[in-house]
Amino acid sequence: MTRAIKAVAKDALQFWLFRGSFAWRLPSGTRSVALTFDDGPDPVFTTQVLEVLARQRVPATFFLVGRKAVARPELVQAIARAGHAIGNHSHAHVEYTQLSRSGRLADWTAAQSVFAQILQFRPTLFRPPRGRISLAVLRHLRALNQRLILWTRTSSDYRQDGADAIYARVHPDAVRPGEILLFHDHNAGTVAAIARLIPELLGRGFRFQHLLS
Repeated sequence: MTRAIKAVAKDALQFWLFRGSFAWRLPSGTRSVALTFDDGPDPVFTTQVLEVLARQRVPATFFLVGRKAVARPELVQAIARAGHAIGNHSHAHVEYTQLSRSGRLADWTAAQSVFAQILQFRPTLFRPPRGRISLAVLRHLRALNQRLILWTRTSSDYRQDGADAIYARVHPDAVRPGEILLFHDHNAGTVAAIARLIPELLGRGFRFQHLLS
């Protein structure tokens, strides 16, 4: 499936079939972009990402893994205190398309229970591990009152190939209004790349919003 066809399919999901419970980009007509960070919290780099965001005074959305949140509840609380949105990124980081309905429910419930214990609320945003979805997964999460969030542009920073390579994949010249940008708060390259990227996007008139805005 070509990139253009995938975009049409995801638009159909967002604006027609699963309106209100699926998004891969912000609504048209906005000058905003959304920064998202997956797979945390990380014991080293989540704090550094938060420091960059605080210096630039921009919000973001963190999709956290339940079993990592259990180990670092203070980082989960720090993200919330800083005013960022928090989403569920599963408990064990297993692809939901590979699980039965009962398996999905068990994993999702485990993560939600962790967040409720740490934060006293349960996230309404969900990002599936590796972005793998199916109609069954979408229907199930909608029944659980979850809004499933994908992205328009990935930094592919999981490669951990350095700040310059990460920056090049999310270059300000390429970013368009309404984009949801995917990063991971688990390596030094991402920290350096966003420290460079954010002020350049601000200088071009972009605003930043988290996904509960």
